[in-house]
Amino acid sequence: KRNYEKHFISKYSLNDDRQIKNCQKIISWYSDDSYRIHLELEKMSLLSNSLDYSVEEIVQPPESENIFQIIDEIISQKKDSLINLDHKIKNGLDPIYLIALLANSLRQMILLKKYSSTSLFEASNKSGVPYFIAKKFQKVYDRASFWDLKKIFIQLSNYDFMIKTGKINPRVALFVLLGRLSKVL
Repeated sequence: KRNYEKHFISKYSLNDDRQIKNCQKIISWYSDDSYRIHLELEKMSLLSNSLDYSVEEIVQPPESENIFQIIDEIISQKKDSLINLDHKIKNGLDPIYLIALLANSLRQMILLKKYSSTSLFEASNKSGVPYFIAKKFQKVYDRASFWDLKKIFIQLSNYDFMIKTGKINPRVALFVLLGRLSKVL
């Protein structure tokens, strides 16, 4: 990681402590995304050194992509859960990535439901879904039927096709899917 910092510091000729600290913050925020680091540092380097700013004013820290937290918010059926998610999307959270996370989560829930005649631990073992993930989906596991989850997964597949062919906006598809999921739960 240290060589990573040195690379960007030398590439953008960052020489004062404030610039170096800002660079380190950006690298810590986007450590897995070197292209995003490049873009944010490019934006930061274009600002005049005479301007007094904090990196938080220029660069938006990444939003949480914890699918368990998002599903818990939907299950809780708080009125502002979809509004909070929309705010995160406006701040840079990718709806297509969230749809992919939701697809994987639904697939795991369906596998758990397939073996639901046994305990959650045994369903986890038989389905291949790790037990700690099965515990995270406990509320959904208890509330939703196998067929409800399967219908949502089929709808998700249809929306995925529509997104790829340009027939629907990814953000709209995500909210329709989450709305349907919240009705089931």
